[in-house]
Amino acid sequence: MGSYRIGWIMAVWLLVLIAVDFSIAQWVDHKQLRFSLLTIGTFAEAVPIAYYFMHISRVWRGEVH
Repeated sequence: MGSYRIGWIMAVWLLVLIAVDFSIAQWVDHKQLRFSLLTIGTFAEAVPIAYYFMHISRVWRGEVH
């Protein structure tokens, strides 16, 4: 896949996750459940950002010369 296509797919995916987070924050009344779901959602957003945009996977690769 091209980098632009991956970027657009990730942007749409992150928008969906943000909408889900907003919905959870608005409609879940139980504080502990809301906190748990929002924490899981935050990690679900952070992992693709770290992998695709911050290139965190390159940290564990060997150096290329």
